[in-house]
Amino acid sequence: MKESWNDVVTYEQALILTKKFLCGKIDHTPFHYGPPDSETKTICHILCRMNDYGFWTTDSQPGQISSGSVKGNRSQIFIEEQRAYVSGFLLNSWIAHLQENWNKWFHKDMMAVISTYNEKTFVINEPENFSGHLCLTSYRCHYPYEEEDYSHINVDIMKRAFSTDTMLIPNNELSKWMIKNTSFISFIDRRKCRPYLLNNDILTFLEHAYKTLNGLKT
Repeated sequence: MKESWNDVVTYEQALILTKKFLCGKIDHTPFHYGPPDSETKTICHILCRMNDYGFWTTDSQPGQISSGSVKGNRSQIFIEEQRAYVSGFLLNSWIAHLQENWNKWFHKDMMAVISTYNEKTFVINEPENFSGHLCLTSYRCHYPYEEEDYSHINVDIMKRAFSTDTMLIPNNELSKWMIKNTSFISFIDRRKCRPYLLNNDILTFLEHAYKTLNGLKT
């Protein structure tokens, strides 16, 4: 079994090695230079199943709300809210099926942003008055009052996501195969602090695609 990313030459091998990363058996991927952080560990089992079904996941965060305090000259109480999302590579034939049948698989508050190698971007189920920019994490400190939005999905930046990430793949032949056969997709729950809906919808679709769209063949 391949244990080094330099030895990975097929999409299926990349999925297996990504699962090993999520399970803590290796400590990096082409997109991560250290192990999963603590919040990712809470959804690693879900991400592993997504890779089982052919979705090469590269980035994610759970939908959650957290609070705490920071002690300094003044004690500060803060609240942080996150929208759930997961990004990665998916076969083009599956994405075409997804676009045609979105409402069958996904909740009305879900959306997806798809980026291709030629920097074309498609948004599925975009919210009303969508400007191409969506905050993924917001931070509020109540005393003294402070509010900040950070970590965003930006459609203009997403145009370059596919080409940027494929350049990080060590094997040139695999990178060429990815350019021909896959696109980069981000699934996003537009509502904040929803931990389960996103995962369930994606897994339902992926299981269907894996079983009915000829496995991982293109």
